[in-house]
Amino acid sequence: MENVKLSVVALATIKGMTIKQLAKECNISESHLRKVSAGYAKMTARDLIALATACNVSPFSIKID
Repeated sequence: MENVKLSVVALATIKGMTIKQLAKECNISESHLRKVSAGYAKMTARDLIALATACNVSPFSIKID
């Protein structure tokens, strides 16, 4: 299971949130997080750390591409 990578949608689902709510909790703009989720934008290191912290997961378990 250590090679499982979680998408933004999966992270929001695990938290019981919408992408909008997750973005707000992470202090990331909703439009940017949606673009990252759709593959139209790159996740920054700041985004990665914020998502990992908010979702209580390792940054290495988040799908970044």
